[in-house]
Amino acid sequence: TYVWWVRAHPRAPEALRLRVVAPQPTSVYRWFATSGTVVDLDARSMSFDTAGKITELMPQGTKFAAGDVLGKLHGAAALEADLAKVKSKLAVFEQLRDSMKASGKKGDLRDVEDKITARKKMADEVQASLFKRELRAPEAGTIVDVPGKVGATDAAKAPVLKWGGRNLHGDFTLD
Repeated sequence: TYVWWVRAHPRAPEALRLRVVAPQPTSVYRWFATSGTVVDLDARSMSFDTAGKITELMPQGTKFAAGDVLGKLHGAAALEADLAKVKSKLAVFEQLRDSMKASGKKGDLRDVEDKITARKKMADEVQASLFKRELRAPEAGTIVDVPGKVGATDAAKAPVLKWGGRNLHGDFTLD
């Protein structure tokens, strides 16, 4: 009877699972046989990209973080005000776009999106002009010396202040 039952109910072969892995390298590390030293850099100079009258400079001894504004030229305040206006208009149009999408009204959606694109471009242009009239800290540090003076007219790329960073830097000689 057992033989008859086995023949009447044949067992299906087990399905084999196949897993395919395609390796994709994400990072390649290359080691160099070289020597170097860790150094604390001397004071470095900062200068404005454009010429103009200096309206603000942080005093000697000021500690700052990366991205802090350390000095401004004439016209920076007006550009900051323009940037604030453009950003507020941009926020209004983005809110209008979001409400139109949520309500299902898509009649003037393209017009609103065009205005958003125009405002973003305008904000980028004003921001670029503002960056030329500001000194921004590339990393945390302390102002060591201030050869520039508030109220003086500064030439483009002329050193206005000297600063020392808090980060150590590597000095390596590569082959």
